[in-house]
Amino acid sequence: MKCLDKYFHFNPNEVKSVLRTLYIIILALFLSSIHHQPARANTPELHLEHSEVLEIVQGISLAFDTHYIEPDKAKNVKQTLQSMLVTGDFDQAFEFYRLKTLLESTVIKITSDSNFKLVRRTNLSQQNAIDSEEHLSNAQTQVLEPNIGYIALSGDFVHDAREELVAALNQMSDTDALIIDIRDAGLGSVDLSQLIISYFNEPNTLLGHIYAGRKTPVPLVSYDISELQFQMPVFILTSSFVAGPWEFLAYTLKHLEKATIVGEDTIGLGMLTSPIPVSKHASVLISTGIIKLNATDDSWHRSGVIADYQTSADASFEHAYQLAQKLD
Repeated sequence: MKCLDKYFHFNPNEVKSVLRTLYIIILALFLSSIHHQPARANTPELHLEHSEVLEIVQGISLAFDTHYIEPDKAKNVKQTLQSMLVTGDFDQAFEFYRLKTLLESTVIKITSDSNFKLVRRTNLSQQNAIDSEEHLSNAQTQVLEPNIGYIALSGDFVHDAREELVAALNQMSDTDALIIDIRDAGLGSVDLSQLIISYFNEPNTLLGHIYAGRKTPVPLVSYDISELQFQMPVFILTSSFVAGPWEFLAYTLKHLEKATIVGEDTIGLGMLTSPIPVSKHASVLISTGIIKLNATDDSWHRSGVIADYQTSADASFEHAYQLAQKLD
């Protein structure tokens, strides 16, 4: 390898950036395949009449013009779709997945935003079937020697999870240090992450803002956890699969100097997405907002949450436990 060094010079940051981008693309493709393929196999192909195809295209143009987080890219999407209408790209009926493929490839090429998806609008029974595939949330608690609290979050925290989290956190009130394990946390929400953050901050502390295109930024503040205010050192365990709201939790507590991050850098998915109906049978998912923390005037989007102590995800618990034991 030494003989190659004089010919090839690698910038470690550039290599890391390229690998992260490839990782996100591969993960997105993988998740898309496991999420959509079974549904397609069990669901009859949907035939869209020409009139509904035009309605969908116009609806997407309007959705981007009204809601998309980056106005310049929204303008480019609208112009491209209007040009495709003029040139006759949509002058026919489509099978749903054929139209989905065409529109997603077109929009993602313009925006470089893999959050965009054309999805079938589900009725109640279909939604219940989707919900049944979610992994139930679980907040496992334990007090380790010498009085170190441990909360392991796993599964999807999407329905009625607030009480579960409050109960878990309240059990940790008398510990001398706390380890929060989000390596296996699945779906989450900004609200639940705000709740956890609130245990470590004064009520109504301005954490940051949600920026949504041309709309006025929405402030994010800590809740009033009147009965408890934690002061103990906190360690958060991460993996490269930690994403979205759980990154908000780790990023915020890290930069408010309330927690130490142990493990792997997180994936870096910071965009907030919203479903917008565009026809009787179709909705689109588009990026409508991003959270920026007051302490950094920035987000974890693309860069991820950088671990303070770099270890493998598997080794992170032992490393954090050792750090907690060394505290005075």
